[in-house]
Parts: sequence; structure tokens; C-alpha cells
Amino acid sequence: MWAAIKSTINAILSGVESMANGVVRAINKMVDALNNLHFDIPDWAPGGLGGKSFGLHIPHISEVSIPRLAQGGFVRANTPQLAMIGDNRHQGEIVAPEDKMQAMV
Repeated sequence: MWAAIKSTINAILSGVESMANGVVRAINKMVDALNNLHFDIPDWAPGGLGGKSFGLHIPHISEVSIPRLAQGGFVRANTPQLAMIGDNRHQGEIVAPEDKMQAMV
């Protein structure tokens, strides 16, 4: 049952991520259009601006990446992971190498 719930939540997160990235791609297309607008100021223009170019250089927005629900509590050897621990309000958490857990059992 937990796998079905997790799968459903991950599917919802994927949909939200796709919609957000669609908006980001649309914004980046508008940014590209604005960045393509440029003009040269004629040499005769006063104020020291003559002979210069004007254009926008707006950076792109990065696409969104929403983390999914974890696949469990076991991390294989030599696969570093970032994790949030200590967020359990009611119980402590044990983080230890596999051999230490086996020796404890």
C-alpha cells in the first residue's frame, strides 16, 4: 500500500515539475526574444553615447527539479547521498554503517 501511495505522490510531483518547467521554458523564450533586441547608436548622437550598441543580456532561469520520495533507508556502499536526518518528532534515528548494525543485532 505504501508503494502505491508513494508512486501516486511521485507522479503528482512529476506533473507539477513538468508544468513548472513549461512556464520556465516559456519565460526563457521571452528572455531570448528580449536578448535579440539590440540597436546601434549613431556616431552623431550627443552625450558620449555615439557609436555604441545597446542590448539586453538577461540570463535564463534554471529548470525546476523537485525531489521525489525516497526508495528506502538503505544506502549502498560508495554512493554518497545528501539526507535530512533528525526530523522525526517522536523518535530518534540511527545512522550507522551496515556492519555496526549487524553487530548490534
